[in-house]
Amino acid sequence: MSYTYRDVYFVTTPGNTEADVKACALAFGHDMTSETQFTRCHAFPSLHSAQMQADNVATCELARSEQTPYMDAKKVQVVLQRVATCDIG
Repeated sequence: MSYTYRDVYFVTTPGNTEADVKACALAFGHDMTSETQFTRCHAFPSLHSAQMQADNVATCELARSEQTPYMDAKKVQVVLQRVATCDIG
């Protein structure tokens, strides 16, 4: 069975990244998802960084959420990224 995803992109500051991704997952997620769309939240340091990633120039994501089948949105996993080459501008 393949799952469908809804992606939510937003800008945040590095100090708030994990909390903001969790808040996003709660706001857009579902409880005990099994056959509904999964929501993946993607945090970026700037709009420019998000555009760089969208254009496949660089991976600029600070963090993203991952939710698996039957996982409650309150317990979503946050994957933090090491961003060194992205323009903060």
